Amino acid sequence: MRARELRYTWHWDMPAPPQRVWPLVCDTNSFNQAVGVGPWTFTETPDPLGGSIREGASQSLGGKITWDEKPFHWVEGREFSVLRVFHRGPFLKVVSHLELEPTETGSVLTYSIEASPRSFPWSILARYYLGVYTHRHFSRVFRHVAKYLAGGAEVAYQQSAPRLSRGALDRLRNAEASLVQAGFGRSMAERLTHYIQKASDDVCHRVKPYALADSWGESREAVLRLCLHATRLGILGLTWDVMCPLCRGVKDQVPSLGKLQQQAHCSSCNIQFDANFDRLVEITFAPSRQIRPVEVASYCVGGPCNTPHIVMQKALAQGESSTFSIELADGLYRLRGPRMSASALLEVSPLHPAPGEITRFSCSRREVSPKRIEIAPGATSIGLQNSGEDELLVMLEKMRWPDDAVTAAQVTALQDFRDLFSSEVLAPEEQFQIEYLAFMFTDVRSSTALYRQKGDAPAFALVRDHFQVLREWIVKHRGAVVKTMGDAVMAVFQEPADAVAAGLNIHRAFNAESARHLGLVLKIGVHAGPCIAVNLDGRLDYFGTTVNTAVRLESYSLGNDVVVDSGLLNDPVVRDVLAWPGVHTERLSVQLKGFEESLEICHITWTGPGGGERDGDFGERGN
Repeated sequence: MRARELRYTWHWDMPAPPQRVWPLVCDTNSFNQAVGVGPWTFTETPDPLGGSIREGASQSLGGKITWDEKPFHWVEGREFSVLRVFHRGPFLKVVSHLELEPTETGSVLTYSIEASPRSFPWSILARYYLGVYTHRHFSRVFRHVAKYLAGGAEVAYQQSAPRLSRGALDRLRNAEASLVQAGFGRSMAERLTHYIQKASDDVCHRVKPYALADSWGESREAVLRLCLHATRLGILGLTWDVMCPLCRGVKDQVPSLGKLQQQAHCSSCNIQFDANFDRLVEITFAPSRQIRPVEVASYCVGGPCNTPHIVMQKALAQGESSTFSIELADGLYRLRGPRMSASALLEVSPLHPAPGEITRFSCSRREVSPKRIEIAPGATSIGLQNSGEDELLVMLEKMRWPDDAVTAAQVTALQDFRDLFSSEVLAPEEQFQIEYLAFMFTDVRSSTALYRQKGDAPAFALVRDHFQVLREWIVKHRGAVVKTMGDAVMAVFQEPADAVAAGLNIHRAFNAESARHLGLVLKIGVHAGPCIAVNLDGRLDYFGTTVNTAVRLESYSLGNDVVVDSGLLNDPVVRDVLAWPGVHTERLSVQLKGFEESLEICHITWTGPGGGERDGDFGERGN
């Protein structure tokens, strides 16, 4: 006898608008864990047309259950749904759907389940499992989420941390004292050790220092430095995470730079890609296994929270149309799909006109039309039409990457990292692209004459002391010394404004009354742009045209100036540095050695009084 389809619909009131509720309820991994579903395992098989086919498996109802996991459908802030087609077990298929609707006091959450029992005998168990067991546990979890939104709970999903051994607690206390002795505030050190003890596994298995700093209200750089020092003390471990450029998920994790490989593969998106240092390699932390082992299981891998940059995802059958409403903030969005070789851009800006009745796109495997649409921010209706011959999964994604990730390019340009992890280098055969870094080269003017006048030993002592002054200002401006070469220094910075500000402050320090005994005049060149990171003589180093240009610019320095490519003056933060009183610029065209075209360069000088005669430093800004 064929069993009737089952349908259950439940409602819960939430004391917050949909925008606040959505990030919590779309976290299907945490939700499933909280209600007692799973853990699940997933396998991904490449789809010849693009993307992958996902199959799930779990132990449930006394046996192993497997199913085809169809792609989630969702519209950010409004709804999501998923279809699971089962190979065995009590169900043929189950469709889950969540929807949020605003109310005067917050929002109402509606959850519905449609299930097809495999047979009539199975329907009896299915009715109890869905109608009683599932409803009871969903109610428990959603009521707790509502309590959290109302300020009555510390976390949205209750998950406990393991009890630590006495030895682990002693190590944490000793490390905490060492962090305080290293210059970190006691409250920050205590906060970290408390986090290591109390945070649940699913939270602390991949700690992002910038995100942690934001939640603490602390400086991002300070918390990153804290995590690096805690790693050296053995209470944290770090990994290098390789991210897919499309789904932005973690595709590989290695414990050291030397194990990173330039070529990477995403089984979910079915693509091969180069892991550049700017976006696709991140550094994250987790409690050291000697302190507490962290065990993480999968409870869902396809939900909206797993790819938060995708604001809409919808599968369209051949010839199918779909229209949905969505609230879009300023920014650039891309319409694409794993089976689509073409894409389209949607630019949202207050400068653009309000959208019409419906913003429409026609999609196929090889073409998307129109290629670009410009609209104002706010609520809009988007229409999709599958005009091709294959089923398509269509996504609308934010092009902007989140800024709370610590990338390999950033951390390797930090002096603390180079000091604490000097043995961290790439494998000799690997080289990684970096889209943008700033480089500074310095040299002592007339150093040969200096050695002849003062003698080798006194001159060397001056040069050695001047390295300390350089390092002080480079570190103060968020840079790192890559290497010294005779009297010269090569340094790296994340931002060119920091390099320019450091250069001006270095000159000011050497011209100050307290530093005149050094008797040195420095030449400084700064340039920014793409480069490659390599292993050179057991050290993390950089090569490329940007580095070569910075070297050439330093050679045009007259001393007591910072020489840059004049194009760098277009950087708004560099312009802020140059707006300081007493800063002067002079442009001229030169022919750099080894370059065919001429280049306009700029000499940046400061003609103000010596150090200590005005408050602040060049380029002084918060982290």
